[in-house]
Amino acid sequence: MKRLIIEKIEATPSWEIALSELSKLSEYKPVTPEEIKHFYIELSFILREYYEGMYEFPALESTTNETVSHLRKRKELKPFLVKTHDFLTRSDLVKFAKYIPPSVDNEKEIGMIRDIVEKTKKEEEEEINV
Repeated sequence: MKRLIIEKIEATPSWEIALSELSKLSEYKPVTPEEIKHFYIELSFILREYYEGMYEFPALESTTNETVSHLRKRKELKPFLVKTHDFLTRSDLVKFAKYIPPSVDNEKEIGMIRDIVEKTKKEEEEEINV
């Protein structure tokens, strides 16, 4: 008779994944327009993936306006709505309109996303520990 072995798998919190990915991305120094585009694609993916895992809506498949609309429903995210909207709009311009920001300060962009994750992760930690 075969025994069924059930293994408990603990999911890595979305905030932990986001912070890890941000650390990796901080080593990337974009120079060319194609590298800058890649940087914004990666950074917006990290933010959207975080929001999707944290607030359980399809942020990766949503437009910027749809994402902000979902976030607007969460009172704890009100302080981050403008930053999120501005970043995702800027990212859309780089990805789709070939816009190149005058000076790409990747540390500033990463820092802003890290700040959002750090200041909203407590909510998820409490939900996991319940």
